Amino acid sequence: AFDAAVKALPDAVKTELRAFETALSKRLAPNVSAGGRAALASVPEPQRKTFEAARETLKTVSRVIDTARQQRIAQERLAQSQKKDKGISR
Repeated sequence: AFDAAVKALPDAVKTELRAFETALSKRLAPNVSAGGRAALASVPEPQRKTFEAARETLKTVSRVIDTARQQRIAQERLAQSQKKDKGISR
């Protein structure tokens, strides 16, 4: 169900989520949206409570981005495979 929901998202939304994650990672720490303990430690003390409250949402954003990336890779591999198959059958 989650994969289908991610697949249904418009490309513009996926692009915006990737940009958001990239900006957050540059500002705080790499992969900060994954919400691990190391990421939490990288957040400045005054912002930590807010970050902690948003952690589940950020984890979901990270999961959407990862799922979209995996779907894109699978789609590219399928397209390459189909190209190869067309070349062989001719």
